[in-house]
Amino acid sequence: MKIFKKLIIFIIVLGTLILLIEIGFRYYIKFQLSKVTKTNLDEKSYGIIMSDKELGSVHRSHAYNFRRTSNNMGFLNDKDVVLPEKRNPQDKVFIAYGASTTFCYNLGQHEAWPYLLQKKMCNAQKKNDSCKFSVLNSGVIMYSIGHIYKKALKDLPLIKPDYLIIYSGLAEHANYMQLKYYDNIDVEKAIKNKNYGLTTKAYDWWWLKNNLLTLKIINRFLVAPLREMATKGRRGYIEINEKDTPLIFENYIEVLKKFIHLADQYDVKVIFIVQVAGTDTQKNNYTISYSQRAAKIMEELGAIVIDPNEMINKYKGDKKELFIASGVHYTSRGAEMLSEFLINQLRDKRILITN
Repeated sequence: MKIFKKLIIFIIVLGTLILLIEIGFRYYIKFQLSKVTKTNLDEKSYGIIMSDKELGSVHRSHAYNFRRTSNNMGFLNDKDVVLPEKRNPQDKVFIAYGASTTFCYNLGQHEAWPYLLQKKMCNAQKKNDSCKFSVLNSGVIMYSIGHIYKKALKDLPLIKPDYLIIYSGLAEHANYMQLKYYDNIDVEKAIKNKNYGLTTKAYDWWWLKNNLLTLKIINRFLVAPLREMATKGRRGYIEINEKDTPLIFENYIEVLKKFIHLADQYDVKVIFIVQVAGTDTQKNNYTISYSQRAAKIMEELGAIVIDPNEMINKYKGDKKELFIASGVHYTSRGAEMLSEFLINQLRDKRILITN
Protein backbone atom coordinates (compact mmCIF):
# COMPACT_ATOMS: atom_id res chain seq x y z
CA MET A 1 0.00 0.00 0.00
CA LYS A 2 2.89 2.36 0.82
CA ILE A 3 4.48 1.61 -2.56
CA PHE A 4 1.18 2.44 -4.27
CA LYS A 5 0.96 5.80 -2.44
CA LYS A 6 4.57 6.60 -3.30
CA LEU A 7 3.85 5.78 -6.93
CA ILE A 8 0.84 8.11 -6.94
CA ILE A 9 2.90 10.90 -5.35
CA PHE A 10 5.69 10.31 -7.89
CA ILE A 11 3.23 10.51 -10.81
CA ILE A 12 1.69 13.73 -9.44
CA VAL A 13 5.12 15.34 -8.89
CA LEU A 14 6.35 14.25 -12.32
CA GLY A 15 3.16 15.46 -14.00
CA THR A 16 3.40 18.81 -12.24
CA LEU A 17 7.05 19.17 -13.23
CA ILE A 18 6.26 18.36 -16.89
CA LEU A 19 3.38 20.83 -16.86
CA LEU A 20 5.57 23.61 -15.44
CA ILE A 21 8.32 22.89 -17.97
CA GLU A 22 5.77 22.83 -20.79
CA ILE A 23 4.17 26.15 -19.80
CA GLY A 24 7.53 27.80 -19.10
CA PHE A 25 9.06 26.80 -22.44
CA ARG A 26 5.98 27.85 -24.37
CA TYR A 27 6.01 31.32 -22.85
CA TYR A 28 9.76 31.62 -23.41
CA ILE A 29 9.46 30.63 -27.09
CA LYS A 30 6.53 33.00 -27.59
CA PHE A 31 8.47 35.85 -25.97
CA GLN A 32 11.62 35.22 -28.04
CA LEU A 33 9.72 34.71 -31.30
CA SER A 34 7.66 37.86 -30.82
CA LYS A 35 10.93 39.83 -30.46
CA VAL A 36 12.42 38.32 -33.62
CA THR A 37 9.31 38.66 -35.77
CA LYS A 38 8.25 41.92 -34.10
CA THR A 39 4.66 40.72 -33.99
CA ASN A 40 2.16 40.27 -31.17
CA LEU A 41 1.58 36.55 -30.52
CA ASP A 42 -0.95 36.95 -27.71
CA GLU A 43 -3.76 35.43 -29.78
CA LYS A 44 -1.66 32.47 -30.95
CA SER A 45 -1.13 29.08 -29.31
CA TYR A 46 1.79 26.69 -29.49
CA GLY A 47 1.86 23.93 -32.11
CA ILE A 48 1.56 24.60 -35.84
CA ILE A 49 1.13 21.00 -37.02
CA MET A 50 -2.16 19.18 -36.65
CA SER A 51 -3.48 15.91 -38.08
CA ASP A 52 -5.76 15.85 -41.09
CA LYS A 53 -7.76 12.85 -42.32
CA GLU A 54 -7.25 13.67 -45.98
CA LEU A 55 -3.75 15.16 -46.10
CA GLY A 56 -2.10 13.53 -43.09
CA SER A 57 -1.09 16.84 -41.58
CA VAL A 58 -1.90 20.51 -42.09
CA HIS A 59 -0.90 23.76 -40.43
CA ARG A 60 -3.17 25.05 -37.70
CA SER A 61 -4.29 28.66 -37.78
CA HIS A 62 -3.18 31.23 -35.19
CA ALA A 63 -0.27 29.08 -34.01
CA TYR A 64 3.47 29.33 -33.44
CA ASN A 65 6.48 27.11 -32.87
CA PHE A 66 10.17 27.72 -32.21
CA ARG A 67 10.85 29.44 -35.55
CA ARG A 68 7.61 30.65 -37.11
CA THR A 69 3.96 31.61 -36.81
CA SER A 70 0.82 30.87 -38.79
CA ASN A 71 -1.95 33.32 -39.63
CA ASN A 72 -5.74 33.08 -39.60
CA MET A 73 -5.77 30.45 -42.38
CA GLY A 74 -2.68 28.46 -41.38
CA PHE A 75 -0.25 30.07 -43.83
CA LEU A 76 3.26 30.77 -42.54
CA ASN A 77 2.82 34.53 -42.61
CA ASP A 78 2.80 37.28 -40.01
CA LYS A 79 -0.27 39.01 -41.39
CA ASP A 80 -3.71 37.46 -41.79
CA VAL A 81 -5.25 36.58 -45.13
CA VAL A 82 -7.58 39.27 -46.42
CA LEU A 83 -10.49 37.69 -48.30
CA PRO A 84 -11.49 39.03 -51.75
CA GLU A 85 -14.51 40.97 -50.59
CA LYS A 86 -12.32 43.06 -48.27
CA ARG A 87 -9.31 43.51 -50.54
CA ASN A 88 -8.49 46.62 -52.51
CA PRO A 89 -8.74 46.31 -56.31
CA GLN A 90 -4.99 46.89 -56.71
CA ASP A 91 -3.98 44.13 -54.26
CA LYS A 92 -2.08 41.16 -55.69
CA VAL A 93 -2.12 37.84 -53.85
CA PHE A 94 0.32 34.98 -54.49
CA ILE A 95 0.12 31.54 -52.83
CA ALA A 96 3.38 29.57 -52.75
CA TYR A 97 2.75 25.81 -52.71
CA GLY A 98 5.32 23.11 -52.07
CA ALA A 99 6.95 20.94 -49.44
CA SER A 100 9.96 21.57 -47.19
CA THR A 101 11.80 23.69 -49.78
CA THR A 102 8.88 26.14 -49.68
CA PHE A 103 8.28 25.76 -45.95
CA CYS A 104 12.05 26.38 -45.43
CA TYR A 105 12.13 24.35 -42.23
CA ASN A 106 15.79 25.17 -41.51
CA LEU A 107 15.22 28.93 -41.67
CA GLY A 108 13.40 31.46 -39.53
CA GLN A 109 10.10 33.13 -40.36
CA HIS A 110 11.73 36.10 -42.07
CA GLU A 111 14.44 34.12 -43.88
CA ALA A 112 12.15 31.90 -45.98
CA TRP A 113 12.11 32.82 -49.67
CA PRO A 114 8.30 33.42 -49.88
CA TYR A 115 8.59 36.01 -47.10
CA LEU A 116 11.62 37.62 -48.76
CA LEU A 117 9.83 37.69 -52.11
CA GLN A 118 6.90 39.54 -50.55
CA LYS A 119 9.25 41.94 -48.76
CA LYS A 120 11.10 42.74 -51.98
CA MET A 121 7.82 43.29 -53.82
CA CYS A 122 6.68 45.71 -51.14
CA ASN A 123 10.02 47.55 -51.17
CA ALA A 124 9.82 47.87 -54.96
CA GLN A 125 6.58 49.84 -54.80
CA LYS A 126 7.09 53.37 -56.02
CA LYS A 127 4.32 54.71 -53.81
CA ASN A 128 4.65 54.66 -50.05
CA ASP A 129 1.15 53.31 -49.53
CA SER A 130 0.45 50.06 -47.70
CA CYS A 131 1.88 47.10 -49.59
CA LYS A 132 -0.41 45.71 -52.28
CA PHE A 133 1.51 42.41 -52.53
CA SER A 134 1.18 39.34 -50.35
CA VAL A 135 2.91 35.98 -50.80
CA LEU A 136 1.22 33.31 -48.67
CA ASN A 137 3.58 30.49 -47.68
CA SER A 138 1.64 27.22 -47.99
CA GLY A 139 4.68 24.93 -47.82
CA VAL A 140 4.17 21.80 -45.71
CA ILE A 141 6.96 19.31 -45.04
CA MET A 142 6.79 16.14 -47.22
CA TYR A 143 3.82 17.33 -49.29
CA SER A 144 3.65 15.75 -52.74
CA ILE A 145 2.01 17.35 -55.76
CA GLY A 146 -1.21 15.53 -54.79
CA HIS A 147 -1.12 17.02 -51.31
CA ILE A 148 -0.70 20.58 -52.53
CA TYR A 149 -3.37 20.15 -55.20
CA LYS A 150 -5.89 19.04 -52.56
CA LYS A 151 -4.85 21.99 -50.42
CA ALA A 152 -5.33 24.34 -53.38
CA LEU A 153 -8.83 22.94 -53.95
CA LYS A 154 -9.74 24.36 -50.54
CA ASP A 155 -7.78 27.60 -50.81
CA LEU A 156 -8.64 28.96 -54.25
CA PRO A 157 -12.44 29.25 -53.88
CA LEU A 158 -12.00 31.19 -50.63
CA ILE A 159 -8.92 33.30 -51.27
CA LYS A 160 -9.15 33.74 -55.06
CA PRO A 161 -5.47 34.69 -55.47
CA ASP A 162 -4.02 36.29 -58.57
CA TYR A 163 -1.14 33.83 -58.83
CA LEU A 164 -0.24 30.46 -57.43
CA ILE A 165 3.40 29.40 -57.27
CA ILE A 166 4.30 25.71 -57.51
CA TYR A 167 7.73 24.72 -56.18
CA SER A 168 7.29 20.99 -55.80
CA GLY A 169 8.64 17.63 -56.92
CA LEU A 170 11.04 16.32 -54.30
CA ALA A 171 8.46 14.25 -52.40
CA GLU A 172 6.93 12.36 -55.35
CA HIS A 173 8.93 9.17 -54.95
CA ALA A 174 8.47 9.15 -51.17
CA ASN A 175 4.71 9.63 -51.54
CA TYR A 176 4.53 6.74 -54.02
CA MET A 177 6.48 4.37 -51.76
CA GLN A 178 4.56 5.37 -48.64
CA LEU A 179 1.26 4.72 -50.44
CA LYS A 180 2.51 1.20 -51.20
CA TYR A 181 4.06 0.24 -47.89
CA TYR A 182 2.35 2.43 -45.29
CA ASP A 183 -1.15 2.92 -46.68
CA ASN A 184 -1.20 -0.51 -48.39
CA ILE A 185 -2.56 0.94 -51.63
CA ASP A 186 -1.93 -0.63 -55.02
CA VAL A 187 -0.74 2.72 -56.29
CA GLU A 188 0.70 1.22 -59.49
CA LYS A 189 -2.75 -0.06 -60.42
CA ALA A 190 -4.34 3.24 -59.39
CA ILE A 191 -2.10 5.26 -61.69
CA LYS A 192 -2.61 2.82 -64.57
CA ASN A 193 -6.37 3.33 -64.02
CA LYS A 194 -5.77 7.11 -64.19
CA ASN A 195 -6.54 7.62 -60.50
CA TYR A 196 -4.04 10.42 -60.04
CA GLY A 197 -3.08 12.48 -57.01
CA LEU A 198 -3.38 9.88 -54.25
CA THR A 199 -1.79 11.14 -51.03
CA THR A 200 -0.17 9.12 -48.28
CA LYS A 201 -1.39 9.39 -44.68
CA ALA A 202 2.08 8.42 -43.43
CA TYR A 203 2.68 12.00 -42.38
CA ASP A 204 -0.19 12.04 -39.92
CA TRP A 205 2.24 13.25 -37.28
CA TRP A 206 0.93 12.47 -33.83
CA TRP A 207 -0.53 15.59 -32.23
CA LEU A 208 1.14 15.12 -28.85
CA LYS A 209 4.57 14.47 -30.38
CA ASN A 210 4.47 17.68 -32.35
CA ASN A 211 2.73 19.92 -29.84
CA LEU A 212 4.22 18.92 -26.49
CA LEU A 213 7.65 20.47 -26.02
CA THR A 214 8.68 17.91 -23.43
CA LEU A 215 8.07 15.07 -25.90
CA LYS A 216 9.95 17.00 -28.58
CA ILE A 217 12.94 17.37 -26.26
CA ILE A 218 12.89 13.67 -25.35
CA ASN A 219 12.56 12.69 -29.00
CA ARG A 220 15.33 15.00 -30.21
CA PHE A 221 17.94 14.32 -27.55
CA LEU A 222 17.19 10.70 -26.61
CA VAL A 223 14.91 8.78 -28.99
CA ALA A 224 16.23 10.19 -32.30
CA PRO A 225 19.96 9.59 -31.52
CA LEU A 226 19.22 6.02 -30.37
CA ARG A 227 17.16 5.36 -33.50
CA GLU A 228 19.90 6.82 -35.68
CA MET A 229 22.45 4.53 -34.06
CA ALA A 230 20.20 1.49 -34.46
CA THR A 231 19.50 2.15 -38.14
CA LYS A 232 22.99 3.52 -38.94
CA GLY A 233 21.54 6.50 -40.79
CA ARG A 234 19.16 4.44 -42.95
CA ARG A 235 15.97 5.59 -41.21
CA GLY A 236 13.51 7.23 -43.55
CA TYR A 237 15.59 6.50 -46.66
CA ILE A 238 13.71 4.68 -49.41
CA GLU A 239 15.91 3.13 -52.06
CA ILE A 240 15.24 4.51 -55.51
CA ASN A 241 13.77 2.01 -57.93
CA GLU A 242 13.99 3.35 -61.47
CA LYS A 243 11.19 1.10 -62.74
CA ASP A 244 8.71 3.16 -60.70
CA THR A 245 9.82 6.46 -62.25
CA PRO A 246 7.55 6.49 -65.36
CA LEU A 247 4.42 5.93 -63.25
CA ILE A 248 5.45 8.51 -60.65
CA PHE A 249 6.20 11.04 -63.38
CA GLU A 250 2.88 10.31 -65.10
CA ASN A 251 1.05 10.98 -61.83
CA TYR A 252 3.08 14.19 -61.28
CA ILE A 253 2.28 15.57 -64.73
CA GLU A 254 -1.40 14.66 -64.60
CA VAL A 255 -1.84 16.41 -61.23
CA LEU A 256 -0.05 19.45 -62.64
CA LYS A 257 -2.57 19.44 -65.48
CA LYS A 258 -5.32 19.43 -62.83
CA PHE A 259 -3.62 22.44 -61.26
CA ILE A 260 -3.74 24.31 -64.56
CA HIS A 261 -7.41 23.46 -65.00
CA LEU A 262 -8.22 24.51 -61.42
CA ALA A 263 -6.36 27.80 -61.86
CA ASP A 264 -8.22 28.50 -65.11
CA GLN A 265 -11.53 28.02 -63.27
CA TYR A 266 -10.67 30.86 -60.90
CA ASP A 267 -8.76 33.02 -63.40
CA VAL A 268 -5.51 32.42 -61.52
CA LYS A 269 -2.12 32.39 -63.24
CA VAL A 270 0.31 29.55 -62.46
CA ILE A 271 4.01 30.18 -61.83
CA PHE A 272 6.04 26.96 -61.98
CA ILE A 273 9.48 27.18 -60.37
CA VAL A 274 11.84 24.39 -61.38
CA GLN A 275 13.41 22.47 -58.50
CA VAL A 276 17.21 22.77 -58.27
CA ALA A 277 20.03 21.27 -56.20
CA GLY A 278 23.40 22.56 -55.09
CA THR A 279 25.10 19.17 -54.72
CA ASP A 280 25.41 16.69 -57.55
CA THR A 281 24.33 13.42 -55.93
CA GLN A 282 22.32 10.54 -57.32
CA LYS A 283 19.51 11.13 -54.83
CA ASN A 284 19.31 14.89 -55.47
CA ASN A 285 19.46 14.50 -59.23
CA TYR A 286 16.67 11.96 -59.05
CA THR A 287 14.35 13.91 -56.75
CA ILE A 288 14.62 17.16 -58.73
CA SER A 289 14.25 15.31 -62.05
CA TYR A 290 10.43 15.32 -61.89
CA SER A 291 10.29 19.09 -61.72
CA GLN A 292 13.09 19.51 -64.28
CA ARG A 293 11.37 17.25 -66.82
CA ALA A 294 8.00 18.94 -66.24
CA ALA A 295 9.23 22.45 -67.08
CA LYS A 296 8.70 22.26 -70.85
CA ILE A 297 5.30 20.58 -70.45
CA MET A 298 4.16 23.24 -67.99
CA GLU A 299 5.22 25.99 -70.38
CA GLU A 300 3.18 24.33 -73.13
CA LEU A 301 0.21 24.20 -70.76
CA GLY A 302 0.40 27.96 -70.27
CA ALA A 303 2.25 28.20 -66.95
CA ILE A 304 4.90 30.86 -66.33
CA VAL A 305 8.07 28.78 -65.91
CA ILE A 306 11.04 30.09 -63.92
CA ASP A 307 14.24 28.02 -63.74
CA PRO A 308 16.65 28.95 -60.88
CA ASN A 309 19.38 26.89 -62.57
CA GLU A 310 20.24 30.14 -64.35
CA MET A 311 20.89 31.72 -60.96
CA ILE A 312 22.86 28.73 -59.67
CA ASN A 313 25.04 28.50 -62.77
CA LYS A 314 25.95 32.19 -62.62
CA TYR A 315 26.97 32.02 -58.96
CA LYS A 316 30.75 32.54 -58.68
CA GLY A 317 31.20 30.98 -55.25
CA ASP A 318 30.74 27.45 -53.96
CA LYS A 319 27.18 26.27 -54.62
CA LYS A 320 27.20 24.61 -51.22
CA GLU A 321 27.00 28.11 -49.71
CA LEU A 322 23.45 28.35 -51.06
CA PHE A 323 22.17 25.04 -49.69
CA ILE A 324 22.35 23.13 -46.42
CA ALA A 325 23.71 19.56 -46.23
CA SER A 326 20.64 18.12 -47.98
CA GLY A 327 21.69 19.95 -51.14
CA VAL A 328 18.13 21.05 -51.96
CA HIS A 329 17.10 23.25 -49.02
CA TYR A 330 18.31 26.83 -49.23
CA THR A 331 20.51 28.50 -46.68
CA SER A 332 19.58 32.06 -45.70
CA ARG A 333 21.98 33.27 -48.40
CA GLY A 334 20.41 30.95 -50.96
CA ALA A 335 16.87 32.03 -50.04
CA GLU A 336 17.90 35.68 -50.38
CA MET A 337 19.36 35.01 -53.83
CA LEU A 338 16.31 33.01 -54.94
CA SER A 339 13.90 35.78 -53.89
CA GLU A 340 15.99 38.35 -55.77
CA PHE A 341 16.12 36.11 -58.84
CA LEU A 342 12.35 35.55 -58.72
CA ILE A 343 11.50 39.23 -58.45
CA ASN A 344 13.72 40.02 -61.42
CA GLN A 345 12.10 37.25 -63.42
CA LEU A 346 8.64 38.53 -62.51
CA ARG A 347 9.64 41.99 -63.67
CA ASP A 348 11.01 40.66 -66.96
CA LYS A 349 7.80 38.74 -67.59
CA ARG A 350 5.71 41.86 -66.79
CA ILE A 351 4.03 40.12 -63.87
CA LEU A 352 5.42 42.48 -61.28
CA ILE A 353 4.37 46.04 -61.98
CA THR A 354 5.20 48.24 -58.99
CA ASN A 355 3.72 51.56 -60.09
